Amino acid sequence: LYEKIKGSAKEIDGGNRIVEDLRKVKDPEEVRRITEAVRIAEEGMKSVMEALRAGLRETEVAGIAEKTMRDEGSEGTPFPTIVASGFRSVYPHAGSTRKKIREGEAVIIDLGATYEGYCSDMTRTLYVGREPGSLYDAVREAKEEAARRAKQGEMCSEVDRVARRILEEYKLGEYFTHNLGHGVGLEIHESPSLSPTSKDKLEAGNVITIEPGVYIYRSEGVRIEDMYIVTEDGVRRINRLPYS
Repeated sequence: LYEKIKGSAKEIDGGNRIVEDLRKVKDPEEVRRITEAVRIAEEGMKSVMEALRAGLRETEVAGIAEKTMRDEGSEGTPFPTIVASGFRSVYPHAGSTRKKIREGEAVIIDLGATYEGYCSDMTRTLYVGREPGSLYDAVREAKEEAARRAKQGEMCSEVDRVARRILEEYKLGEYFTHNLGHGVGLEIHESPSLSPTSKDKLEAGNVITIEPGVYIYRSEGVRIEDMYIVTEDGVRRINRLPYS
């Protein structure tokens, strides 16, 4: 109906922003469904952690995760699973290809599940045959400092700024090329937006991601992402899976 009448009206609002604002604060039932979607995603990530080795193709790794999530009750994936290894880890939205994973490479795994209509979103950076280095440590510190700043009433742009400041201290600020995070619910990207220019303010009941990353061309990328529920005095991390 909106599409049919918008051409003949002087001014019309489809109401998308109104609905989006209503969905920003989750009720207990929504939080329950999102929490279960996170649990399912973590089972998928655990299966990848156990199976990952040199010689596997990225698409094989994605398939392992997606089968596990289906077995655990996922209704599907809210976005194409990302398995980005080696030189491909410098592309934030790389998808998964038939590239074979090699010894010594960083592998970014970004995946999510859908449970009773609600989404989850998480990322881990894994390493084949070596330990994480200083790049990883810097990204993790940025994530944890941003989470400490987030609370009801805080501007989303300020939470984003905290993460960028940490990475700038490590001379990595120019390599953080996307927003810090976003809301999650019925859709994988919802309000509020955690970005440098966001006008959103955090409210108790928001479910958000915090996902700093650095991507150094001709080297490698690192991203770590967890989901949080905003409370009156901080945030509660929904994820339980260790980082490595």
